[in-house]
Amino acid sequence: MNNSEDLDQNIEETFVTILTVTYPHEAYPVKGLLGNAGIESWLEDENMVSANPFASIAIGGVKLRVRASEAEEAMKVIKEQNIFSDSEDEIIDDLENAPIFETQKRNQQIASYILAIILIITVLYFVFKLF
Repeated sequence: MNNSEDLDQNIEETFVTILTVTYPHEAYPVKGLLGNAGIESWLEDENMVSANPFASIAIGGVKLRVRASEAEEAMKVIKEQNIFSDSEDEIIDDLENAPIFETQKRNQQIASYILAIILIITVLYFVFKLF
Protein backbone atom coordinates (compact mmCIF):
# COMPACT_ATOMS: atom_id res chain seq x y z
CA MET A 1 0.00 0.00 0.00
CA ASN A 2 1.15 3.50 -0.70
CA ASN A 3 0.93 6.50 1.61
CA SER A 4 -2.37 7.79 0.22
CA GLU A 5 -4.05 4.43 0.85
CA ASP A 6 -2.69 4.40 4.42
CA LEU A 7 -4.03 7.91 4.95
CA ASP A 8 -7.46 6.97 3.59
CA GLN A 9 -7.59 3.96 5.90
CA ASN A 10 -6.63 6.10 8.94
CA ILE A 11 -9.25 8.74 8.13
CA GLU A 12 -12.00 6.14 7.94
CA GLU A 13 -11.09 4.60 11.30
CA THR A 14 -13.52 5.44 14.06
CA PHE A 15 -12.75 6.28 17.65
CA VAL A 16 -14.79 5.86 20.82
CA THR A 17 -14.84 7.51 24.20
CA ILE A 18 -14.28 5.01 27.00
CA LEU A 19 -13.98 7.42 29.93
CA THR A 20 -15.11 10.96 30.72
CA VAL A 21 -13.63 12.95 33.60
CA THR A 22 -13.80 16.54 34.77
CA TYR A 23 -10.07 17.30 34.74
CA PRO A 24 -7.19 15.81 32.72
CA HIS A 25 -5.22 14.63 35.76
CA GLU A 26 -8.06 12.22 36.58
CA ALA A 27 -7.52 10.37 33.29
CA TYR A 28 -3.71 10.21 33.30
CA PRO A 29 -3.47 6.95 35.30
CA VAL A 30 -5.90 5.21 32.93
CA LYS A 31 -4.10 6.60 29.87
CA GLY A 32 -0.80 5.32 31.25
CA LEU A 33 -2.30 1.92 31.96
CA LEU A 34 -3.56 1.66 28.38
CA GLY A 35 -0.18 2.80 27.05
CA ASN A 36 1.54 0.04 29.03
CA ALA A 37 -0.85 -2.45 27.45
CA GLY A 38 0.08 -1.19 23.98
CA ILE A 39 -3.23 0.59 23.39
CA GLU A 40 -2.88 4.06 21.94
CA SER A 41 -5.22 6.61 23.54
CA TRP A 42 -5.55 10.35 23.81
CA LEU A 43 -7.46 12.93 25.79
CA GLU A 44 -9.97 14.96 23.82
CA ASP A 45 -10.54 18.52 25.12
CA GLU A 46 -7.53 18.21 27.44
CA ASN A 47 -6.04 21.53 26.35
CA MET A 48 -9.38 23.32 26.46
CA VAL A 49 -9.98 22.28 30.07
CA SER A 50 -6.36 22.95 31.05
CA ALA A 51 -6.65 26.50 29.68
CA ASN A 52 -10.05 27.11 31.26
CA PRO A 53 -11.02 24.58 33.96
CA PHE A 54 -14.45 26.15 34.39
CA ALA A 55 -15.29 25.14 30.81
CA SER A 56 -15.05 21.44 31.69
CA ILE A 57 -18.70 21.07 32.63
CA ALA A 58 -19.86 23.09 29.64
CA ILE A 59 -17.96 20.97 27.11
CA GLY A 60 -18.72 17.65 28.76
CA GLY A 61 -15.39 17.06 30.46
CA VAL A 62 -12.21 15.47 29.17
CA LYS A 63 -12.75 12.33 27.12
CA LEU A 64 -10.32 9.41 26.96
CA ARG A 65 -10.61 8.01 23.43
CA VAL A 66 -9.28 4.88 21.75
CA ARG A 67 -9.63 3.27 18.35
CA ALA A 68 -12.94 1.44 18.03
CA SER A 69 -11.02 -1.69 17.10
CA GLU A 70 -9.19 -1.55 20.46
CA ALA A 71 -12.10 -0.44 22.64
CA GLU A 72 -13.05 -3.87 23.96
CA GLU A 73 -9.43 -4.66 24.83
CA ALA A 74 -9.08 -1.26 26.53
CA MET A 75 -12.20 -1.86 28.62
CA LYS A 76 -10.88 -5.29 29.58
CA VAL A 77 -7.51 -3.86 30.69
CA ILE A 78 -9.23 -1.19 32.79
CA LYS A 79 -11.62 -3.66 34.43
CA GLU A 80 -8.75 -6.07 35.26
CA GLN A 81 -6.96 -3.33 37.21
CA ASN A 82 -10.02 -2.43 39.34
CA ILE A 83 -9.24 1.26 38.93
CA PHE A 84 -12.72 2.27 40.04
CA SER A 85 -13.07 -0.16 42.93
CA ASP A 86 -12.78 2.63 45.54
CA SER A 87 -15.46 4.83 43.99
CA GLU A 88 -19.08 4.48 43.10
CA ASP A 89 -18.21 4.90 39.42
CA GLU A 90 -17.23 1.95 37.31
CA ILE A 91 -16.29 1.35 33.73
CA ILE A 92 -19.43 0.24 32.04
CA ASP A 93 -19.89 -2.26 29.25
CA ASP A 94 -21.91 0.10 27.09
CA LEU A 95 -19.39 1.98 24.94
CA GLU A 96 -22.07 4.51 24.02
CA ASN A 97 -21.81 5.92 27.55
CA ALA A 98 -18.77 6.80 29.61
CA PRO A 99 -18.47 6.86 33.39
CA ILE A 100 -18.35 10.21 35.13
CA PHE A 101 -16.19 10.67 38.20
CA GLU A 102 -17.82 11.90 41.40
CA THR A 103 -16.00 15.23 41.03
CA GLN A 104 -17.82 15.93 37.78
CA LYS A 105 -21.17 15.06 39.36
CA ARG A 106 -20.37 17.29 42.34
CA ASN A 107 -19.26 20.14 40.06
CA GLN A 108 -22.50 19.88 38.09
CA GLN A 109 -24.48 20.11 41.34
CA ILE A 110 -22.45 23.11 42.50
CA ALA A 111 -22.98 24.85 39.17
CA SER A 112 -26.74 24.27 39.50
CA TYR A 113 -26.75 25.71 43.03
CA ILE A 114 -24.77 28.77 41.95
CA LEU A 115 -27.13 29.38 39.05
CA ALA A 116 -30.13 29.07 41.39
CA ILE A 117 -28.58 31.53 43.86
CA ILE A 118 -27.86 34.04 41.10
CA LEU A 119 -31.42 33.72 39.86
CA ILE A 120 -32.85 34.26 43.37
CA ILE A 121 -30.63 37.30 43.98
CA THR A 122 -31.64 38.78 40.63
CA VAL A 123 -35.35 38.30 41.34
CA LEU A 124 -35.01 39.75 44.85
CA TYR A 125 -33.10 42.75 43.49
CA PHE A 126 -35.88 43.63 41.07
CA VAL A 127 -38.63 42.97 43.63
CA PHE A 128 -37.05 45.28 46.22
CA LYS A 129 -36.11 47.85 43.59
CA LEU A 130 -39.80 48.27 42.75
CA PHE A 131 -40.68 49.14 46.35
